[in-house]
Amino acid sequence: MTGIHLRDVEITGTNITSIGALVGQVNNGTVTLCSAQGKIEVTFGSGSACVGGLVGIASTCSINRCHTNVDITAEAPLQGGDFAYAGGIVGWNHTTFYTNSTLFACRAEGSVSLTGTGTSTHPQPLCAGGIAGHNDEGWSIRACMATGNVNVTYTGTDAVNAYAGGLVGYNIGFLNCSYARGTATATVGSNAKGYAGAIVGGYDNSGSSTIASCFGAGEGGAGTSGFETATTMIVYNKKPGQGEIVAVIIGSGQEPIISTTLYNATATPAYGISVSSRSIKMSDVWNTSDPTWPSLDMKENGQ
Repeated sequence: MTGIHLRDVEITGTNITSIGALVGQVNNGTVTLCSAQGKIEVTFGSGSACVGGLVGIASTCSINRCHTNVDITAEAPLQGGDFAYAGGIVGWNHTTFYTNSTLFACRAEGSVSLTGTGTSTHPQPLCAGGIAGHNDEGWSIRACMATGNVNVTYTGTDAVNAYAGGLVGYNIGFLNCSYARGTATATVGSNAKGYAGAIVGGYDNSGSSTIASCFGAGEGGAGTSGFETATTMIVYNKKPGQGEIVAVIIGSGQEPIISTTLYNATATPAYGISVSSRSIKMSDVWNTSDPTWPSLDMKENGQ
């Protein structure tokens, strides 16, 4: 999917399992140069469910150069082993057989609010993030930015944990060269634990989670939820100075290989659209005209 732009989106409903402003689920595909603006207000049905400002569930695919300004409000009646994920771009970056997938150069501006009731035996039952609610192993989130607030609330009485992150609610995969400006909060009862971080709410500490060259600038929360002492350029500062963020998120100027859409506007048919993998420098991704708050600057043809 390329070049789809949605405005004044209003999605409401009950018994939802997977929903996004653009599409509920993408499998083995590429989504580029798409955007959505509006709001999603849903109540999940029985079983696990996901909601994203663009895509509900992304499985084994590439999502790049997309933009959302979608305010998300979701309620999840948990039971059994249910989980509920919500994200400004994608609810759940799901991996099948650990195939490499990428979420690259995406920007989310809307707020994300996830409320859970009931009970669940799942280890990460409630996860919300400015970019993705849950990022699985095999997924890479690179050069993304989120500006909206993220809140996860658990209103039940059982030991159900909640994770809220400025970028990712719970991270198992790869996250780098990204930053968040929104405030992340996790509100729970006395029997549960809430984890909130300006970058991530929680992460897999067994070694599969990699977080590097990321900056969190949101008010409140718990900083970067355990990464404050990390040595891989993980920075939390709610009042960053000029050049401070870009020095972190450009990192070593690495050039990841990204599957992206290229097109020739003079070609036919379909304007010469093609999908190709190529290396992209982080210094070419970020626009530093604002010395404090860098923005994404991707050329339309992907070159």
